[in-house]
Amino acid sequence: MHKIEKALQLFLEQVCDGSAQVSEELIEEFGERCKDALRKNFLEKPSTDFTLRLSNIGKPLRQLMLEKEHGRSKATPQLKVKMLYGYLYESFMLFLLKASGLEVEVYDKPFTLDIAGTKIEGTPDVKVEGKLWDIKTASPYSYDMKFASWETVKADDSFGYFAQGFGYATAAKVPFGGWIAINKVDGNYKLIEIPPVRHKEIRTEVMTELEGKINQFIENDELPVCCGVVEETFRAKPTGNKVLDHNCSYCNFKYICHPELQFAPEAMSKAKDRKYKFYVELNNKGKEE
Repeated sequence: MHKIEKALQLFLEQVCDGSAQVSEELIEEFGERCKDALRKNFLEKPSTDFTLRLSNIGKPLRQLMLEKEHGRSKATPQLKVKMLYGYLYESFMLFLLKASGLEVEVYDKPFTLDIAGTKIEGTPDVKVEGKLWDIKTASPYSYDMKFASWETVKADDSFGYFAQGFGYATAAKVPFGGWIAINKVDGNYKLIEIPPVRHKEIRTEVMTELEGKINQFIENDELPVCCGVVEETFRAKPTGNKVLDHNCSYCNFKYICHPELQFAPEAMSKAKDRKYKFYVELNNKGKEE
């Protein structure tokens, strides 16, 4: 178990047996962060203006170029709620880290990363015991599967967590430790650490890829093709239909990329309550007999 996890576990055990000591200053600080989250999400006027930031540079190049052309999409009510509890979870984890007696530095001001001749700003989460960590809330599935290890994060990094993390750390001039993941359903948490012996190698790889992406973005190269259209299968057999993959189904520009898109019940299923999919091509509409 990592030193940070041990400290958190010990503190929470003390909370459970009534021996924990928590300062009023920390409680007030947590309360102020929660109030700031409400102000940011509910009172600030939303903007659709797009700029490159350390929080978005990990996105696929196609999505960044579409946001540059069309602007950021308006948030939905559901996204507003999701963003709010993300801030609240993050604030609570910061409270726990400090209350656990760890060496913690919370970043409240942005840093600037100069990459490919472009200055990109962003505010990282927290430095704990000398390393930068990114706090992520996760569904139970994502907590178990995506955040199983640093390798599983890297294998399915559609949100660009590696580029975000190493970008923040490079701008702040500290090593990137990895992620502190919180299961938003059952309250479990864990650290997904970048192996120290691999840190330099992975950082070089990530920053080289990022520099190439930023160059393409600035030079307004041709829009990359959408890689999210996949052949639909049902019970391991192809159906003849084409659908958006899981990641592209959440993209705000899916109807711009695919005007013919249909959000329809799973074509081959005979279930009473069929799950819905985004169909790019719906050639076979008959249910399986």
